[in-house]
Amino acid sequence: MTRWRLAVALVLGLLVAAPLALPLQRLLADPDAWRAWGDTGRLLALARNTLLLVAGTLAVTLPLGVAGAVLLYRTDLPLRRGLRFLIVLTLFVPLPLFTSGWQAVLGTGGWLPLSLWNADRAKSFAPLAGASWTPWGQGIGSAIWIHVVAGLPWVILLVGQGLCWVERDLEEDALTAAGPWRVLGRVTLPRARAAIGAAALWVGLQAATEITVTEMMQVRT
Repeated sequence: MTRWRLAVALVLGLLVAAPLALPLQRLLADPDAWRAWGDTGRLLALARNTLLLVAGTLAVTLPLGVAGAVLLYRTDLPLRRGLRFLIVLTLFVPLPLFTSGWQAVLGTGGWLPLSLWNADRAKSFAPLAGASWTPWGQGIGSAIWIHVVAGLPWVILLVGQGLCWVERDLEEDALTAAGPWRVLGRVTLPRARAAIGAAALWVGLQAATEITVTEMMQVRT
């Protein structure tokens, strides 16, 4: 178990260290690259949008993912093995496909017409670029929800593996003195905090470094 945790920590360390080292290497190799840091206002705006995107994604994904992992890995939920298999399959769905599906339903020309949102605004926005306005077709909120849908399977899988590593004898000993919910909150989840942290780091990196969704939603990060 310790070897698995060390291996996961090493992989995550490389994934975090490499993206941080490459810009530093560029700055050291090319002195002119320092000029990009002169536009403080633009950099602060980009950093604010990135932090909002990551924080919003984690605020929704982590609670849902942890609850899903508990249901699929530590309960006798019917069809849980089939659901776990579907979760693994969704890891291979490209992120642009999630974005296209969102736009097909809630974007410009989507299935939900503007009249369902606000009839008055439909008249005022209809002449613009020959398209109708939809409130969920762009913006930081839409980008967050798309990243939530894409990141939820990762959280369920990573946290679920962490829950499988929790010592069963420790949980059984705790059940003799407390109920299942207290054991879950006081023993199981704290013992899986490394996996929860790894899932949060992985989803946060995906949200911060991916531009497919933010470009479509017209959010600069």
